[in-house]
Amino acid sequence: MLNEDDSNLLGFLKDEEFTEFSLENLLVHKGYINGPKGTILKLEEMVDEGIPVYEQRHAIHNHRNFRRFISLEKFEELRKFSVKPNDVIISTSGTVGKTSVIEDSDEIGVIASPLLILRINSKRILPHYLKYYFENKRIKENILKNSKGSANTYLPNKKDLLSIPFFVPSMEVQKECVEFLLCLDEKIKILREINEKFHNNCLEILNDCANKKYSSNFEDSNWQTFKLRDIATDISGVSGKVKKEAGESNQKYISHEDIFRKNLLYKEDLASVIFTSSKKENSFKKYDLLFQTTENFPTNIIKGSILMDDIEECYLSRSCFGIRLNSFEEINPLFLNYYLQSDKFKREMFKIVRGVIGSKVNIAKNEFMNLEIDLPSIDEQNAYLDFLGSMIEKEKKLNEELEKLEEYKEVLINKLFI
Repeated sequence: MLNEDDSNLLGFLKDEEFTEFSLENLLVHKGYINGPKGTILKLEEMVDEGIPVYEQRHAIHNHRNFRRFISLEKFEELRKFSVKPNDVIISTSGTVGKTSVIEDSDEIGVIASPLLILRINSKRILPHYLKYYFENKRIKENILKNSKGSANTYLPNKKDLLSIPFFVPSMEVQKECVEFLLCLDEKIKILREINEKFHNNCLEILNDCANKKYSSNFEDSNWQTFKLRDIATDISGVSGKVKKEAGESNQKYISHEDIFRKNLLYKEDLASVIFTSSKKENSFKKYDLLFQTTENFPTNIIKGSILMDDIEECYLSRSCFGIRLNSFEEINPLFLNYYLQSDKFKREMFKIVRGVIGSKVNIAKNEFMNLEIDLPSIDEQNAYLDFLGSMIEKEKKLNEELEKLEEYKEVLINKLFI
């Protein structure tokens, strides 16, 4: 199955034999475990301390910061939904197909409803090998093709998911692949941490700027108060029921995950899609600012992005919206992008967040557009950006290096996992 070029990618793959298994045959008996329904695990049953609950974000972001717990008594009731070392947990709703491996060091807990446990047959496949396999383009396209739902995306039904074919090498080769990719992931993690520090330093300086309006150092500054609706027009996400398919086209798609993940958003960051409905796409311009309208947590919903390229044919997720400045004469969009992430503005955003924290929270576009912002003169905005220039440039270079590593990993996974 590997051609000569692919075999040269990593020497240990040369002449390797691959065995085809369905996902069902890679799991132990009853190794497909759906999370408990909402009627079984209720929010009001959560406690401040106890047995942790694994939520969808633990699979999506591969971390172990717990915020929900259950009592030991409730755990005994839900024991069949508990995780074990080497289990692979997978997200089943919204951002589907994201996986994380339960390590020996992880706490024993139960999964919430939008998660699925895949309990592997360790004689056939390594847990991390299966995790990386789910990042393979063929598997992701297969999941998207068979996914359910229109307003929200759900993992394919059990029969379709379990029938997906996987081509698996020997245990020795699996170990080599996993070790290589884990090392690559560690490099990516370190770069992300460094990049986040640079970004946070920029925000700290902008926080100072936002608060110094009331400092004696800025008594003579020409600060002005604007309502967002007076300086910008809003851009809506695609409405109604639509269906998109992966594929090469000129059409781009901006998801809520794109906005959550990257503050500076370039055209090349966006997926190419083919929309099978007659919905009209929007034209997006460089320096459009984008936001989410719905999320699980207020801290996520207030994150935003700024487009760094013009995009002629583009669909914005229905759970997002954008704003476009009417003029750049009084406001530098890059400065505004940082200002809208300042603690001062976040406090204003929190006031318009609606919904139940931990379930779904949202902001109304009209309320957002009525928010007021205080900005210094355009000269002072530019001066701050000049001061931040070297840091922003370093952040950009780190982003580029990070993207190259992530692209390399993607190419590698698409070649290693057939």
